[in-house]
Amino acid sequence: MLVAISLGLIFGSCASGVLSLLLVVTRRYRLVRNPFVLGLCYIVWPALTLGSLLLLGRTLELIDVGGPSSQHDAALFACAISFACGVLIAVRDEIRWRKSIGLKERKLPQPWKE
Repeated sequence: MLVAISLGLIFGSCASGVLSLLLVVTRRYRLVRNPFVLGLCYIVWPALTLGSLLLLGRTLELIDVGGPSSQHDAALFACAISFACGVLIAVRDEIRWRKSIGLKERKLPQPWKE
């Protein structure tokens, strides 16, 4: 049981860590509303979420924790909780960054309309 929960925590926190890193790296491009980077963020978010769950399921099958069992459910729950906690931290950091650059007080530049 402990191994399954640990795997869930690892996969969930890694997925949210990659998402946080993506948000930090693309700040400059999202500030000017680069459509390619915005589309990339819209694709990477669900891919990380579903990918981590699928990878966790495959890993659990490899260690013979398959199907509907309490170990499998505990691992999925641990993955979801750790992913949600990491995303909350990333969103809080994103909100602080937006407030620090004054994104709430002014309009964003829209280079394609100029």
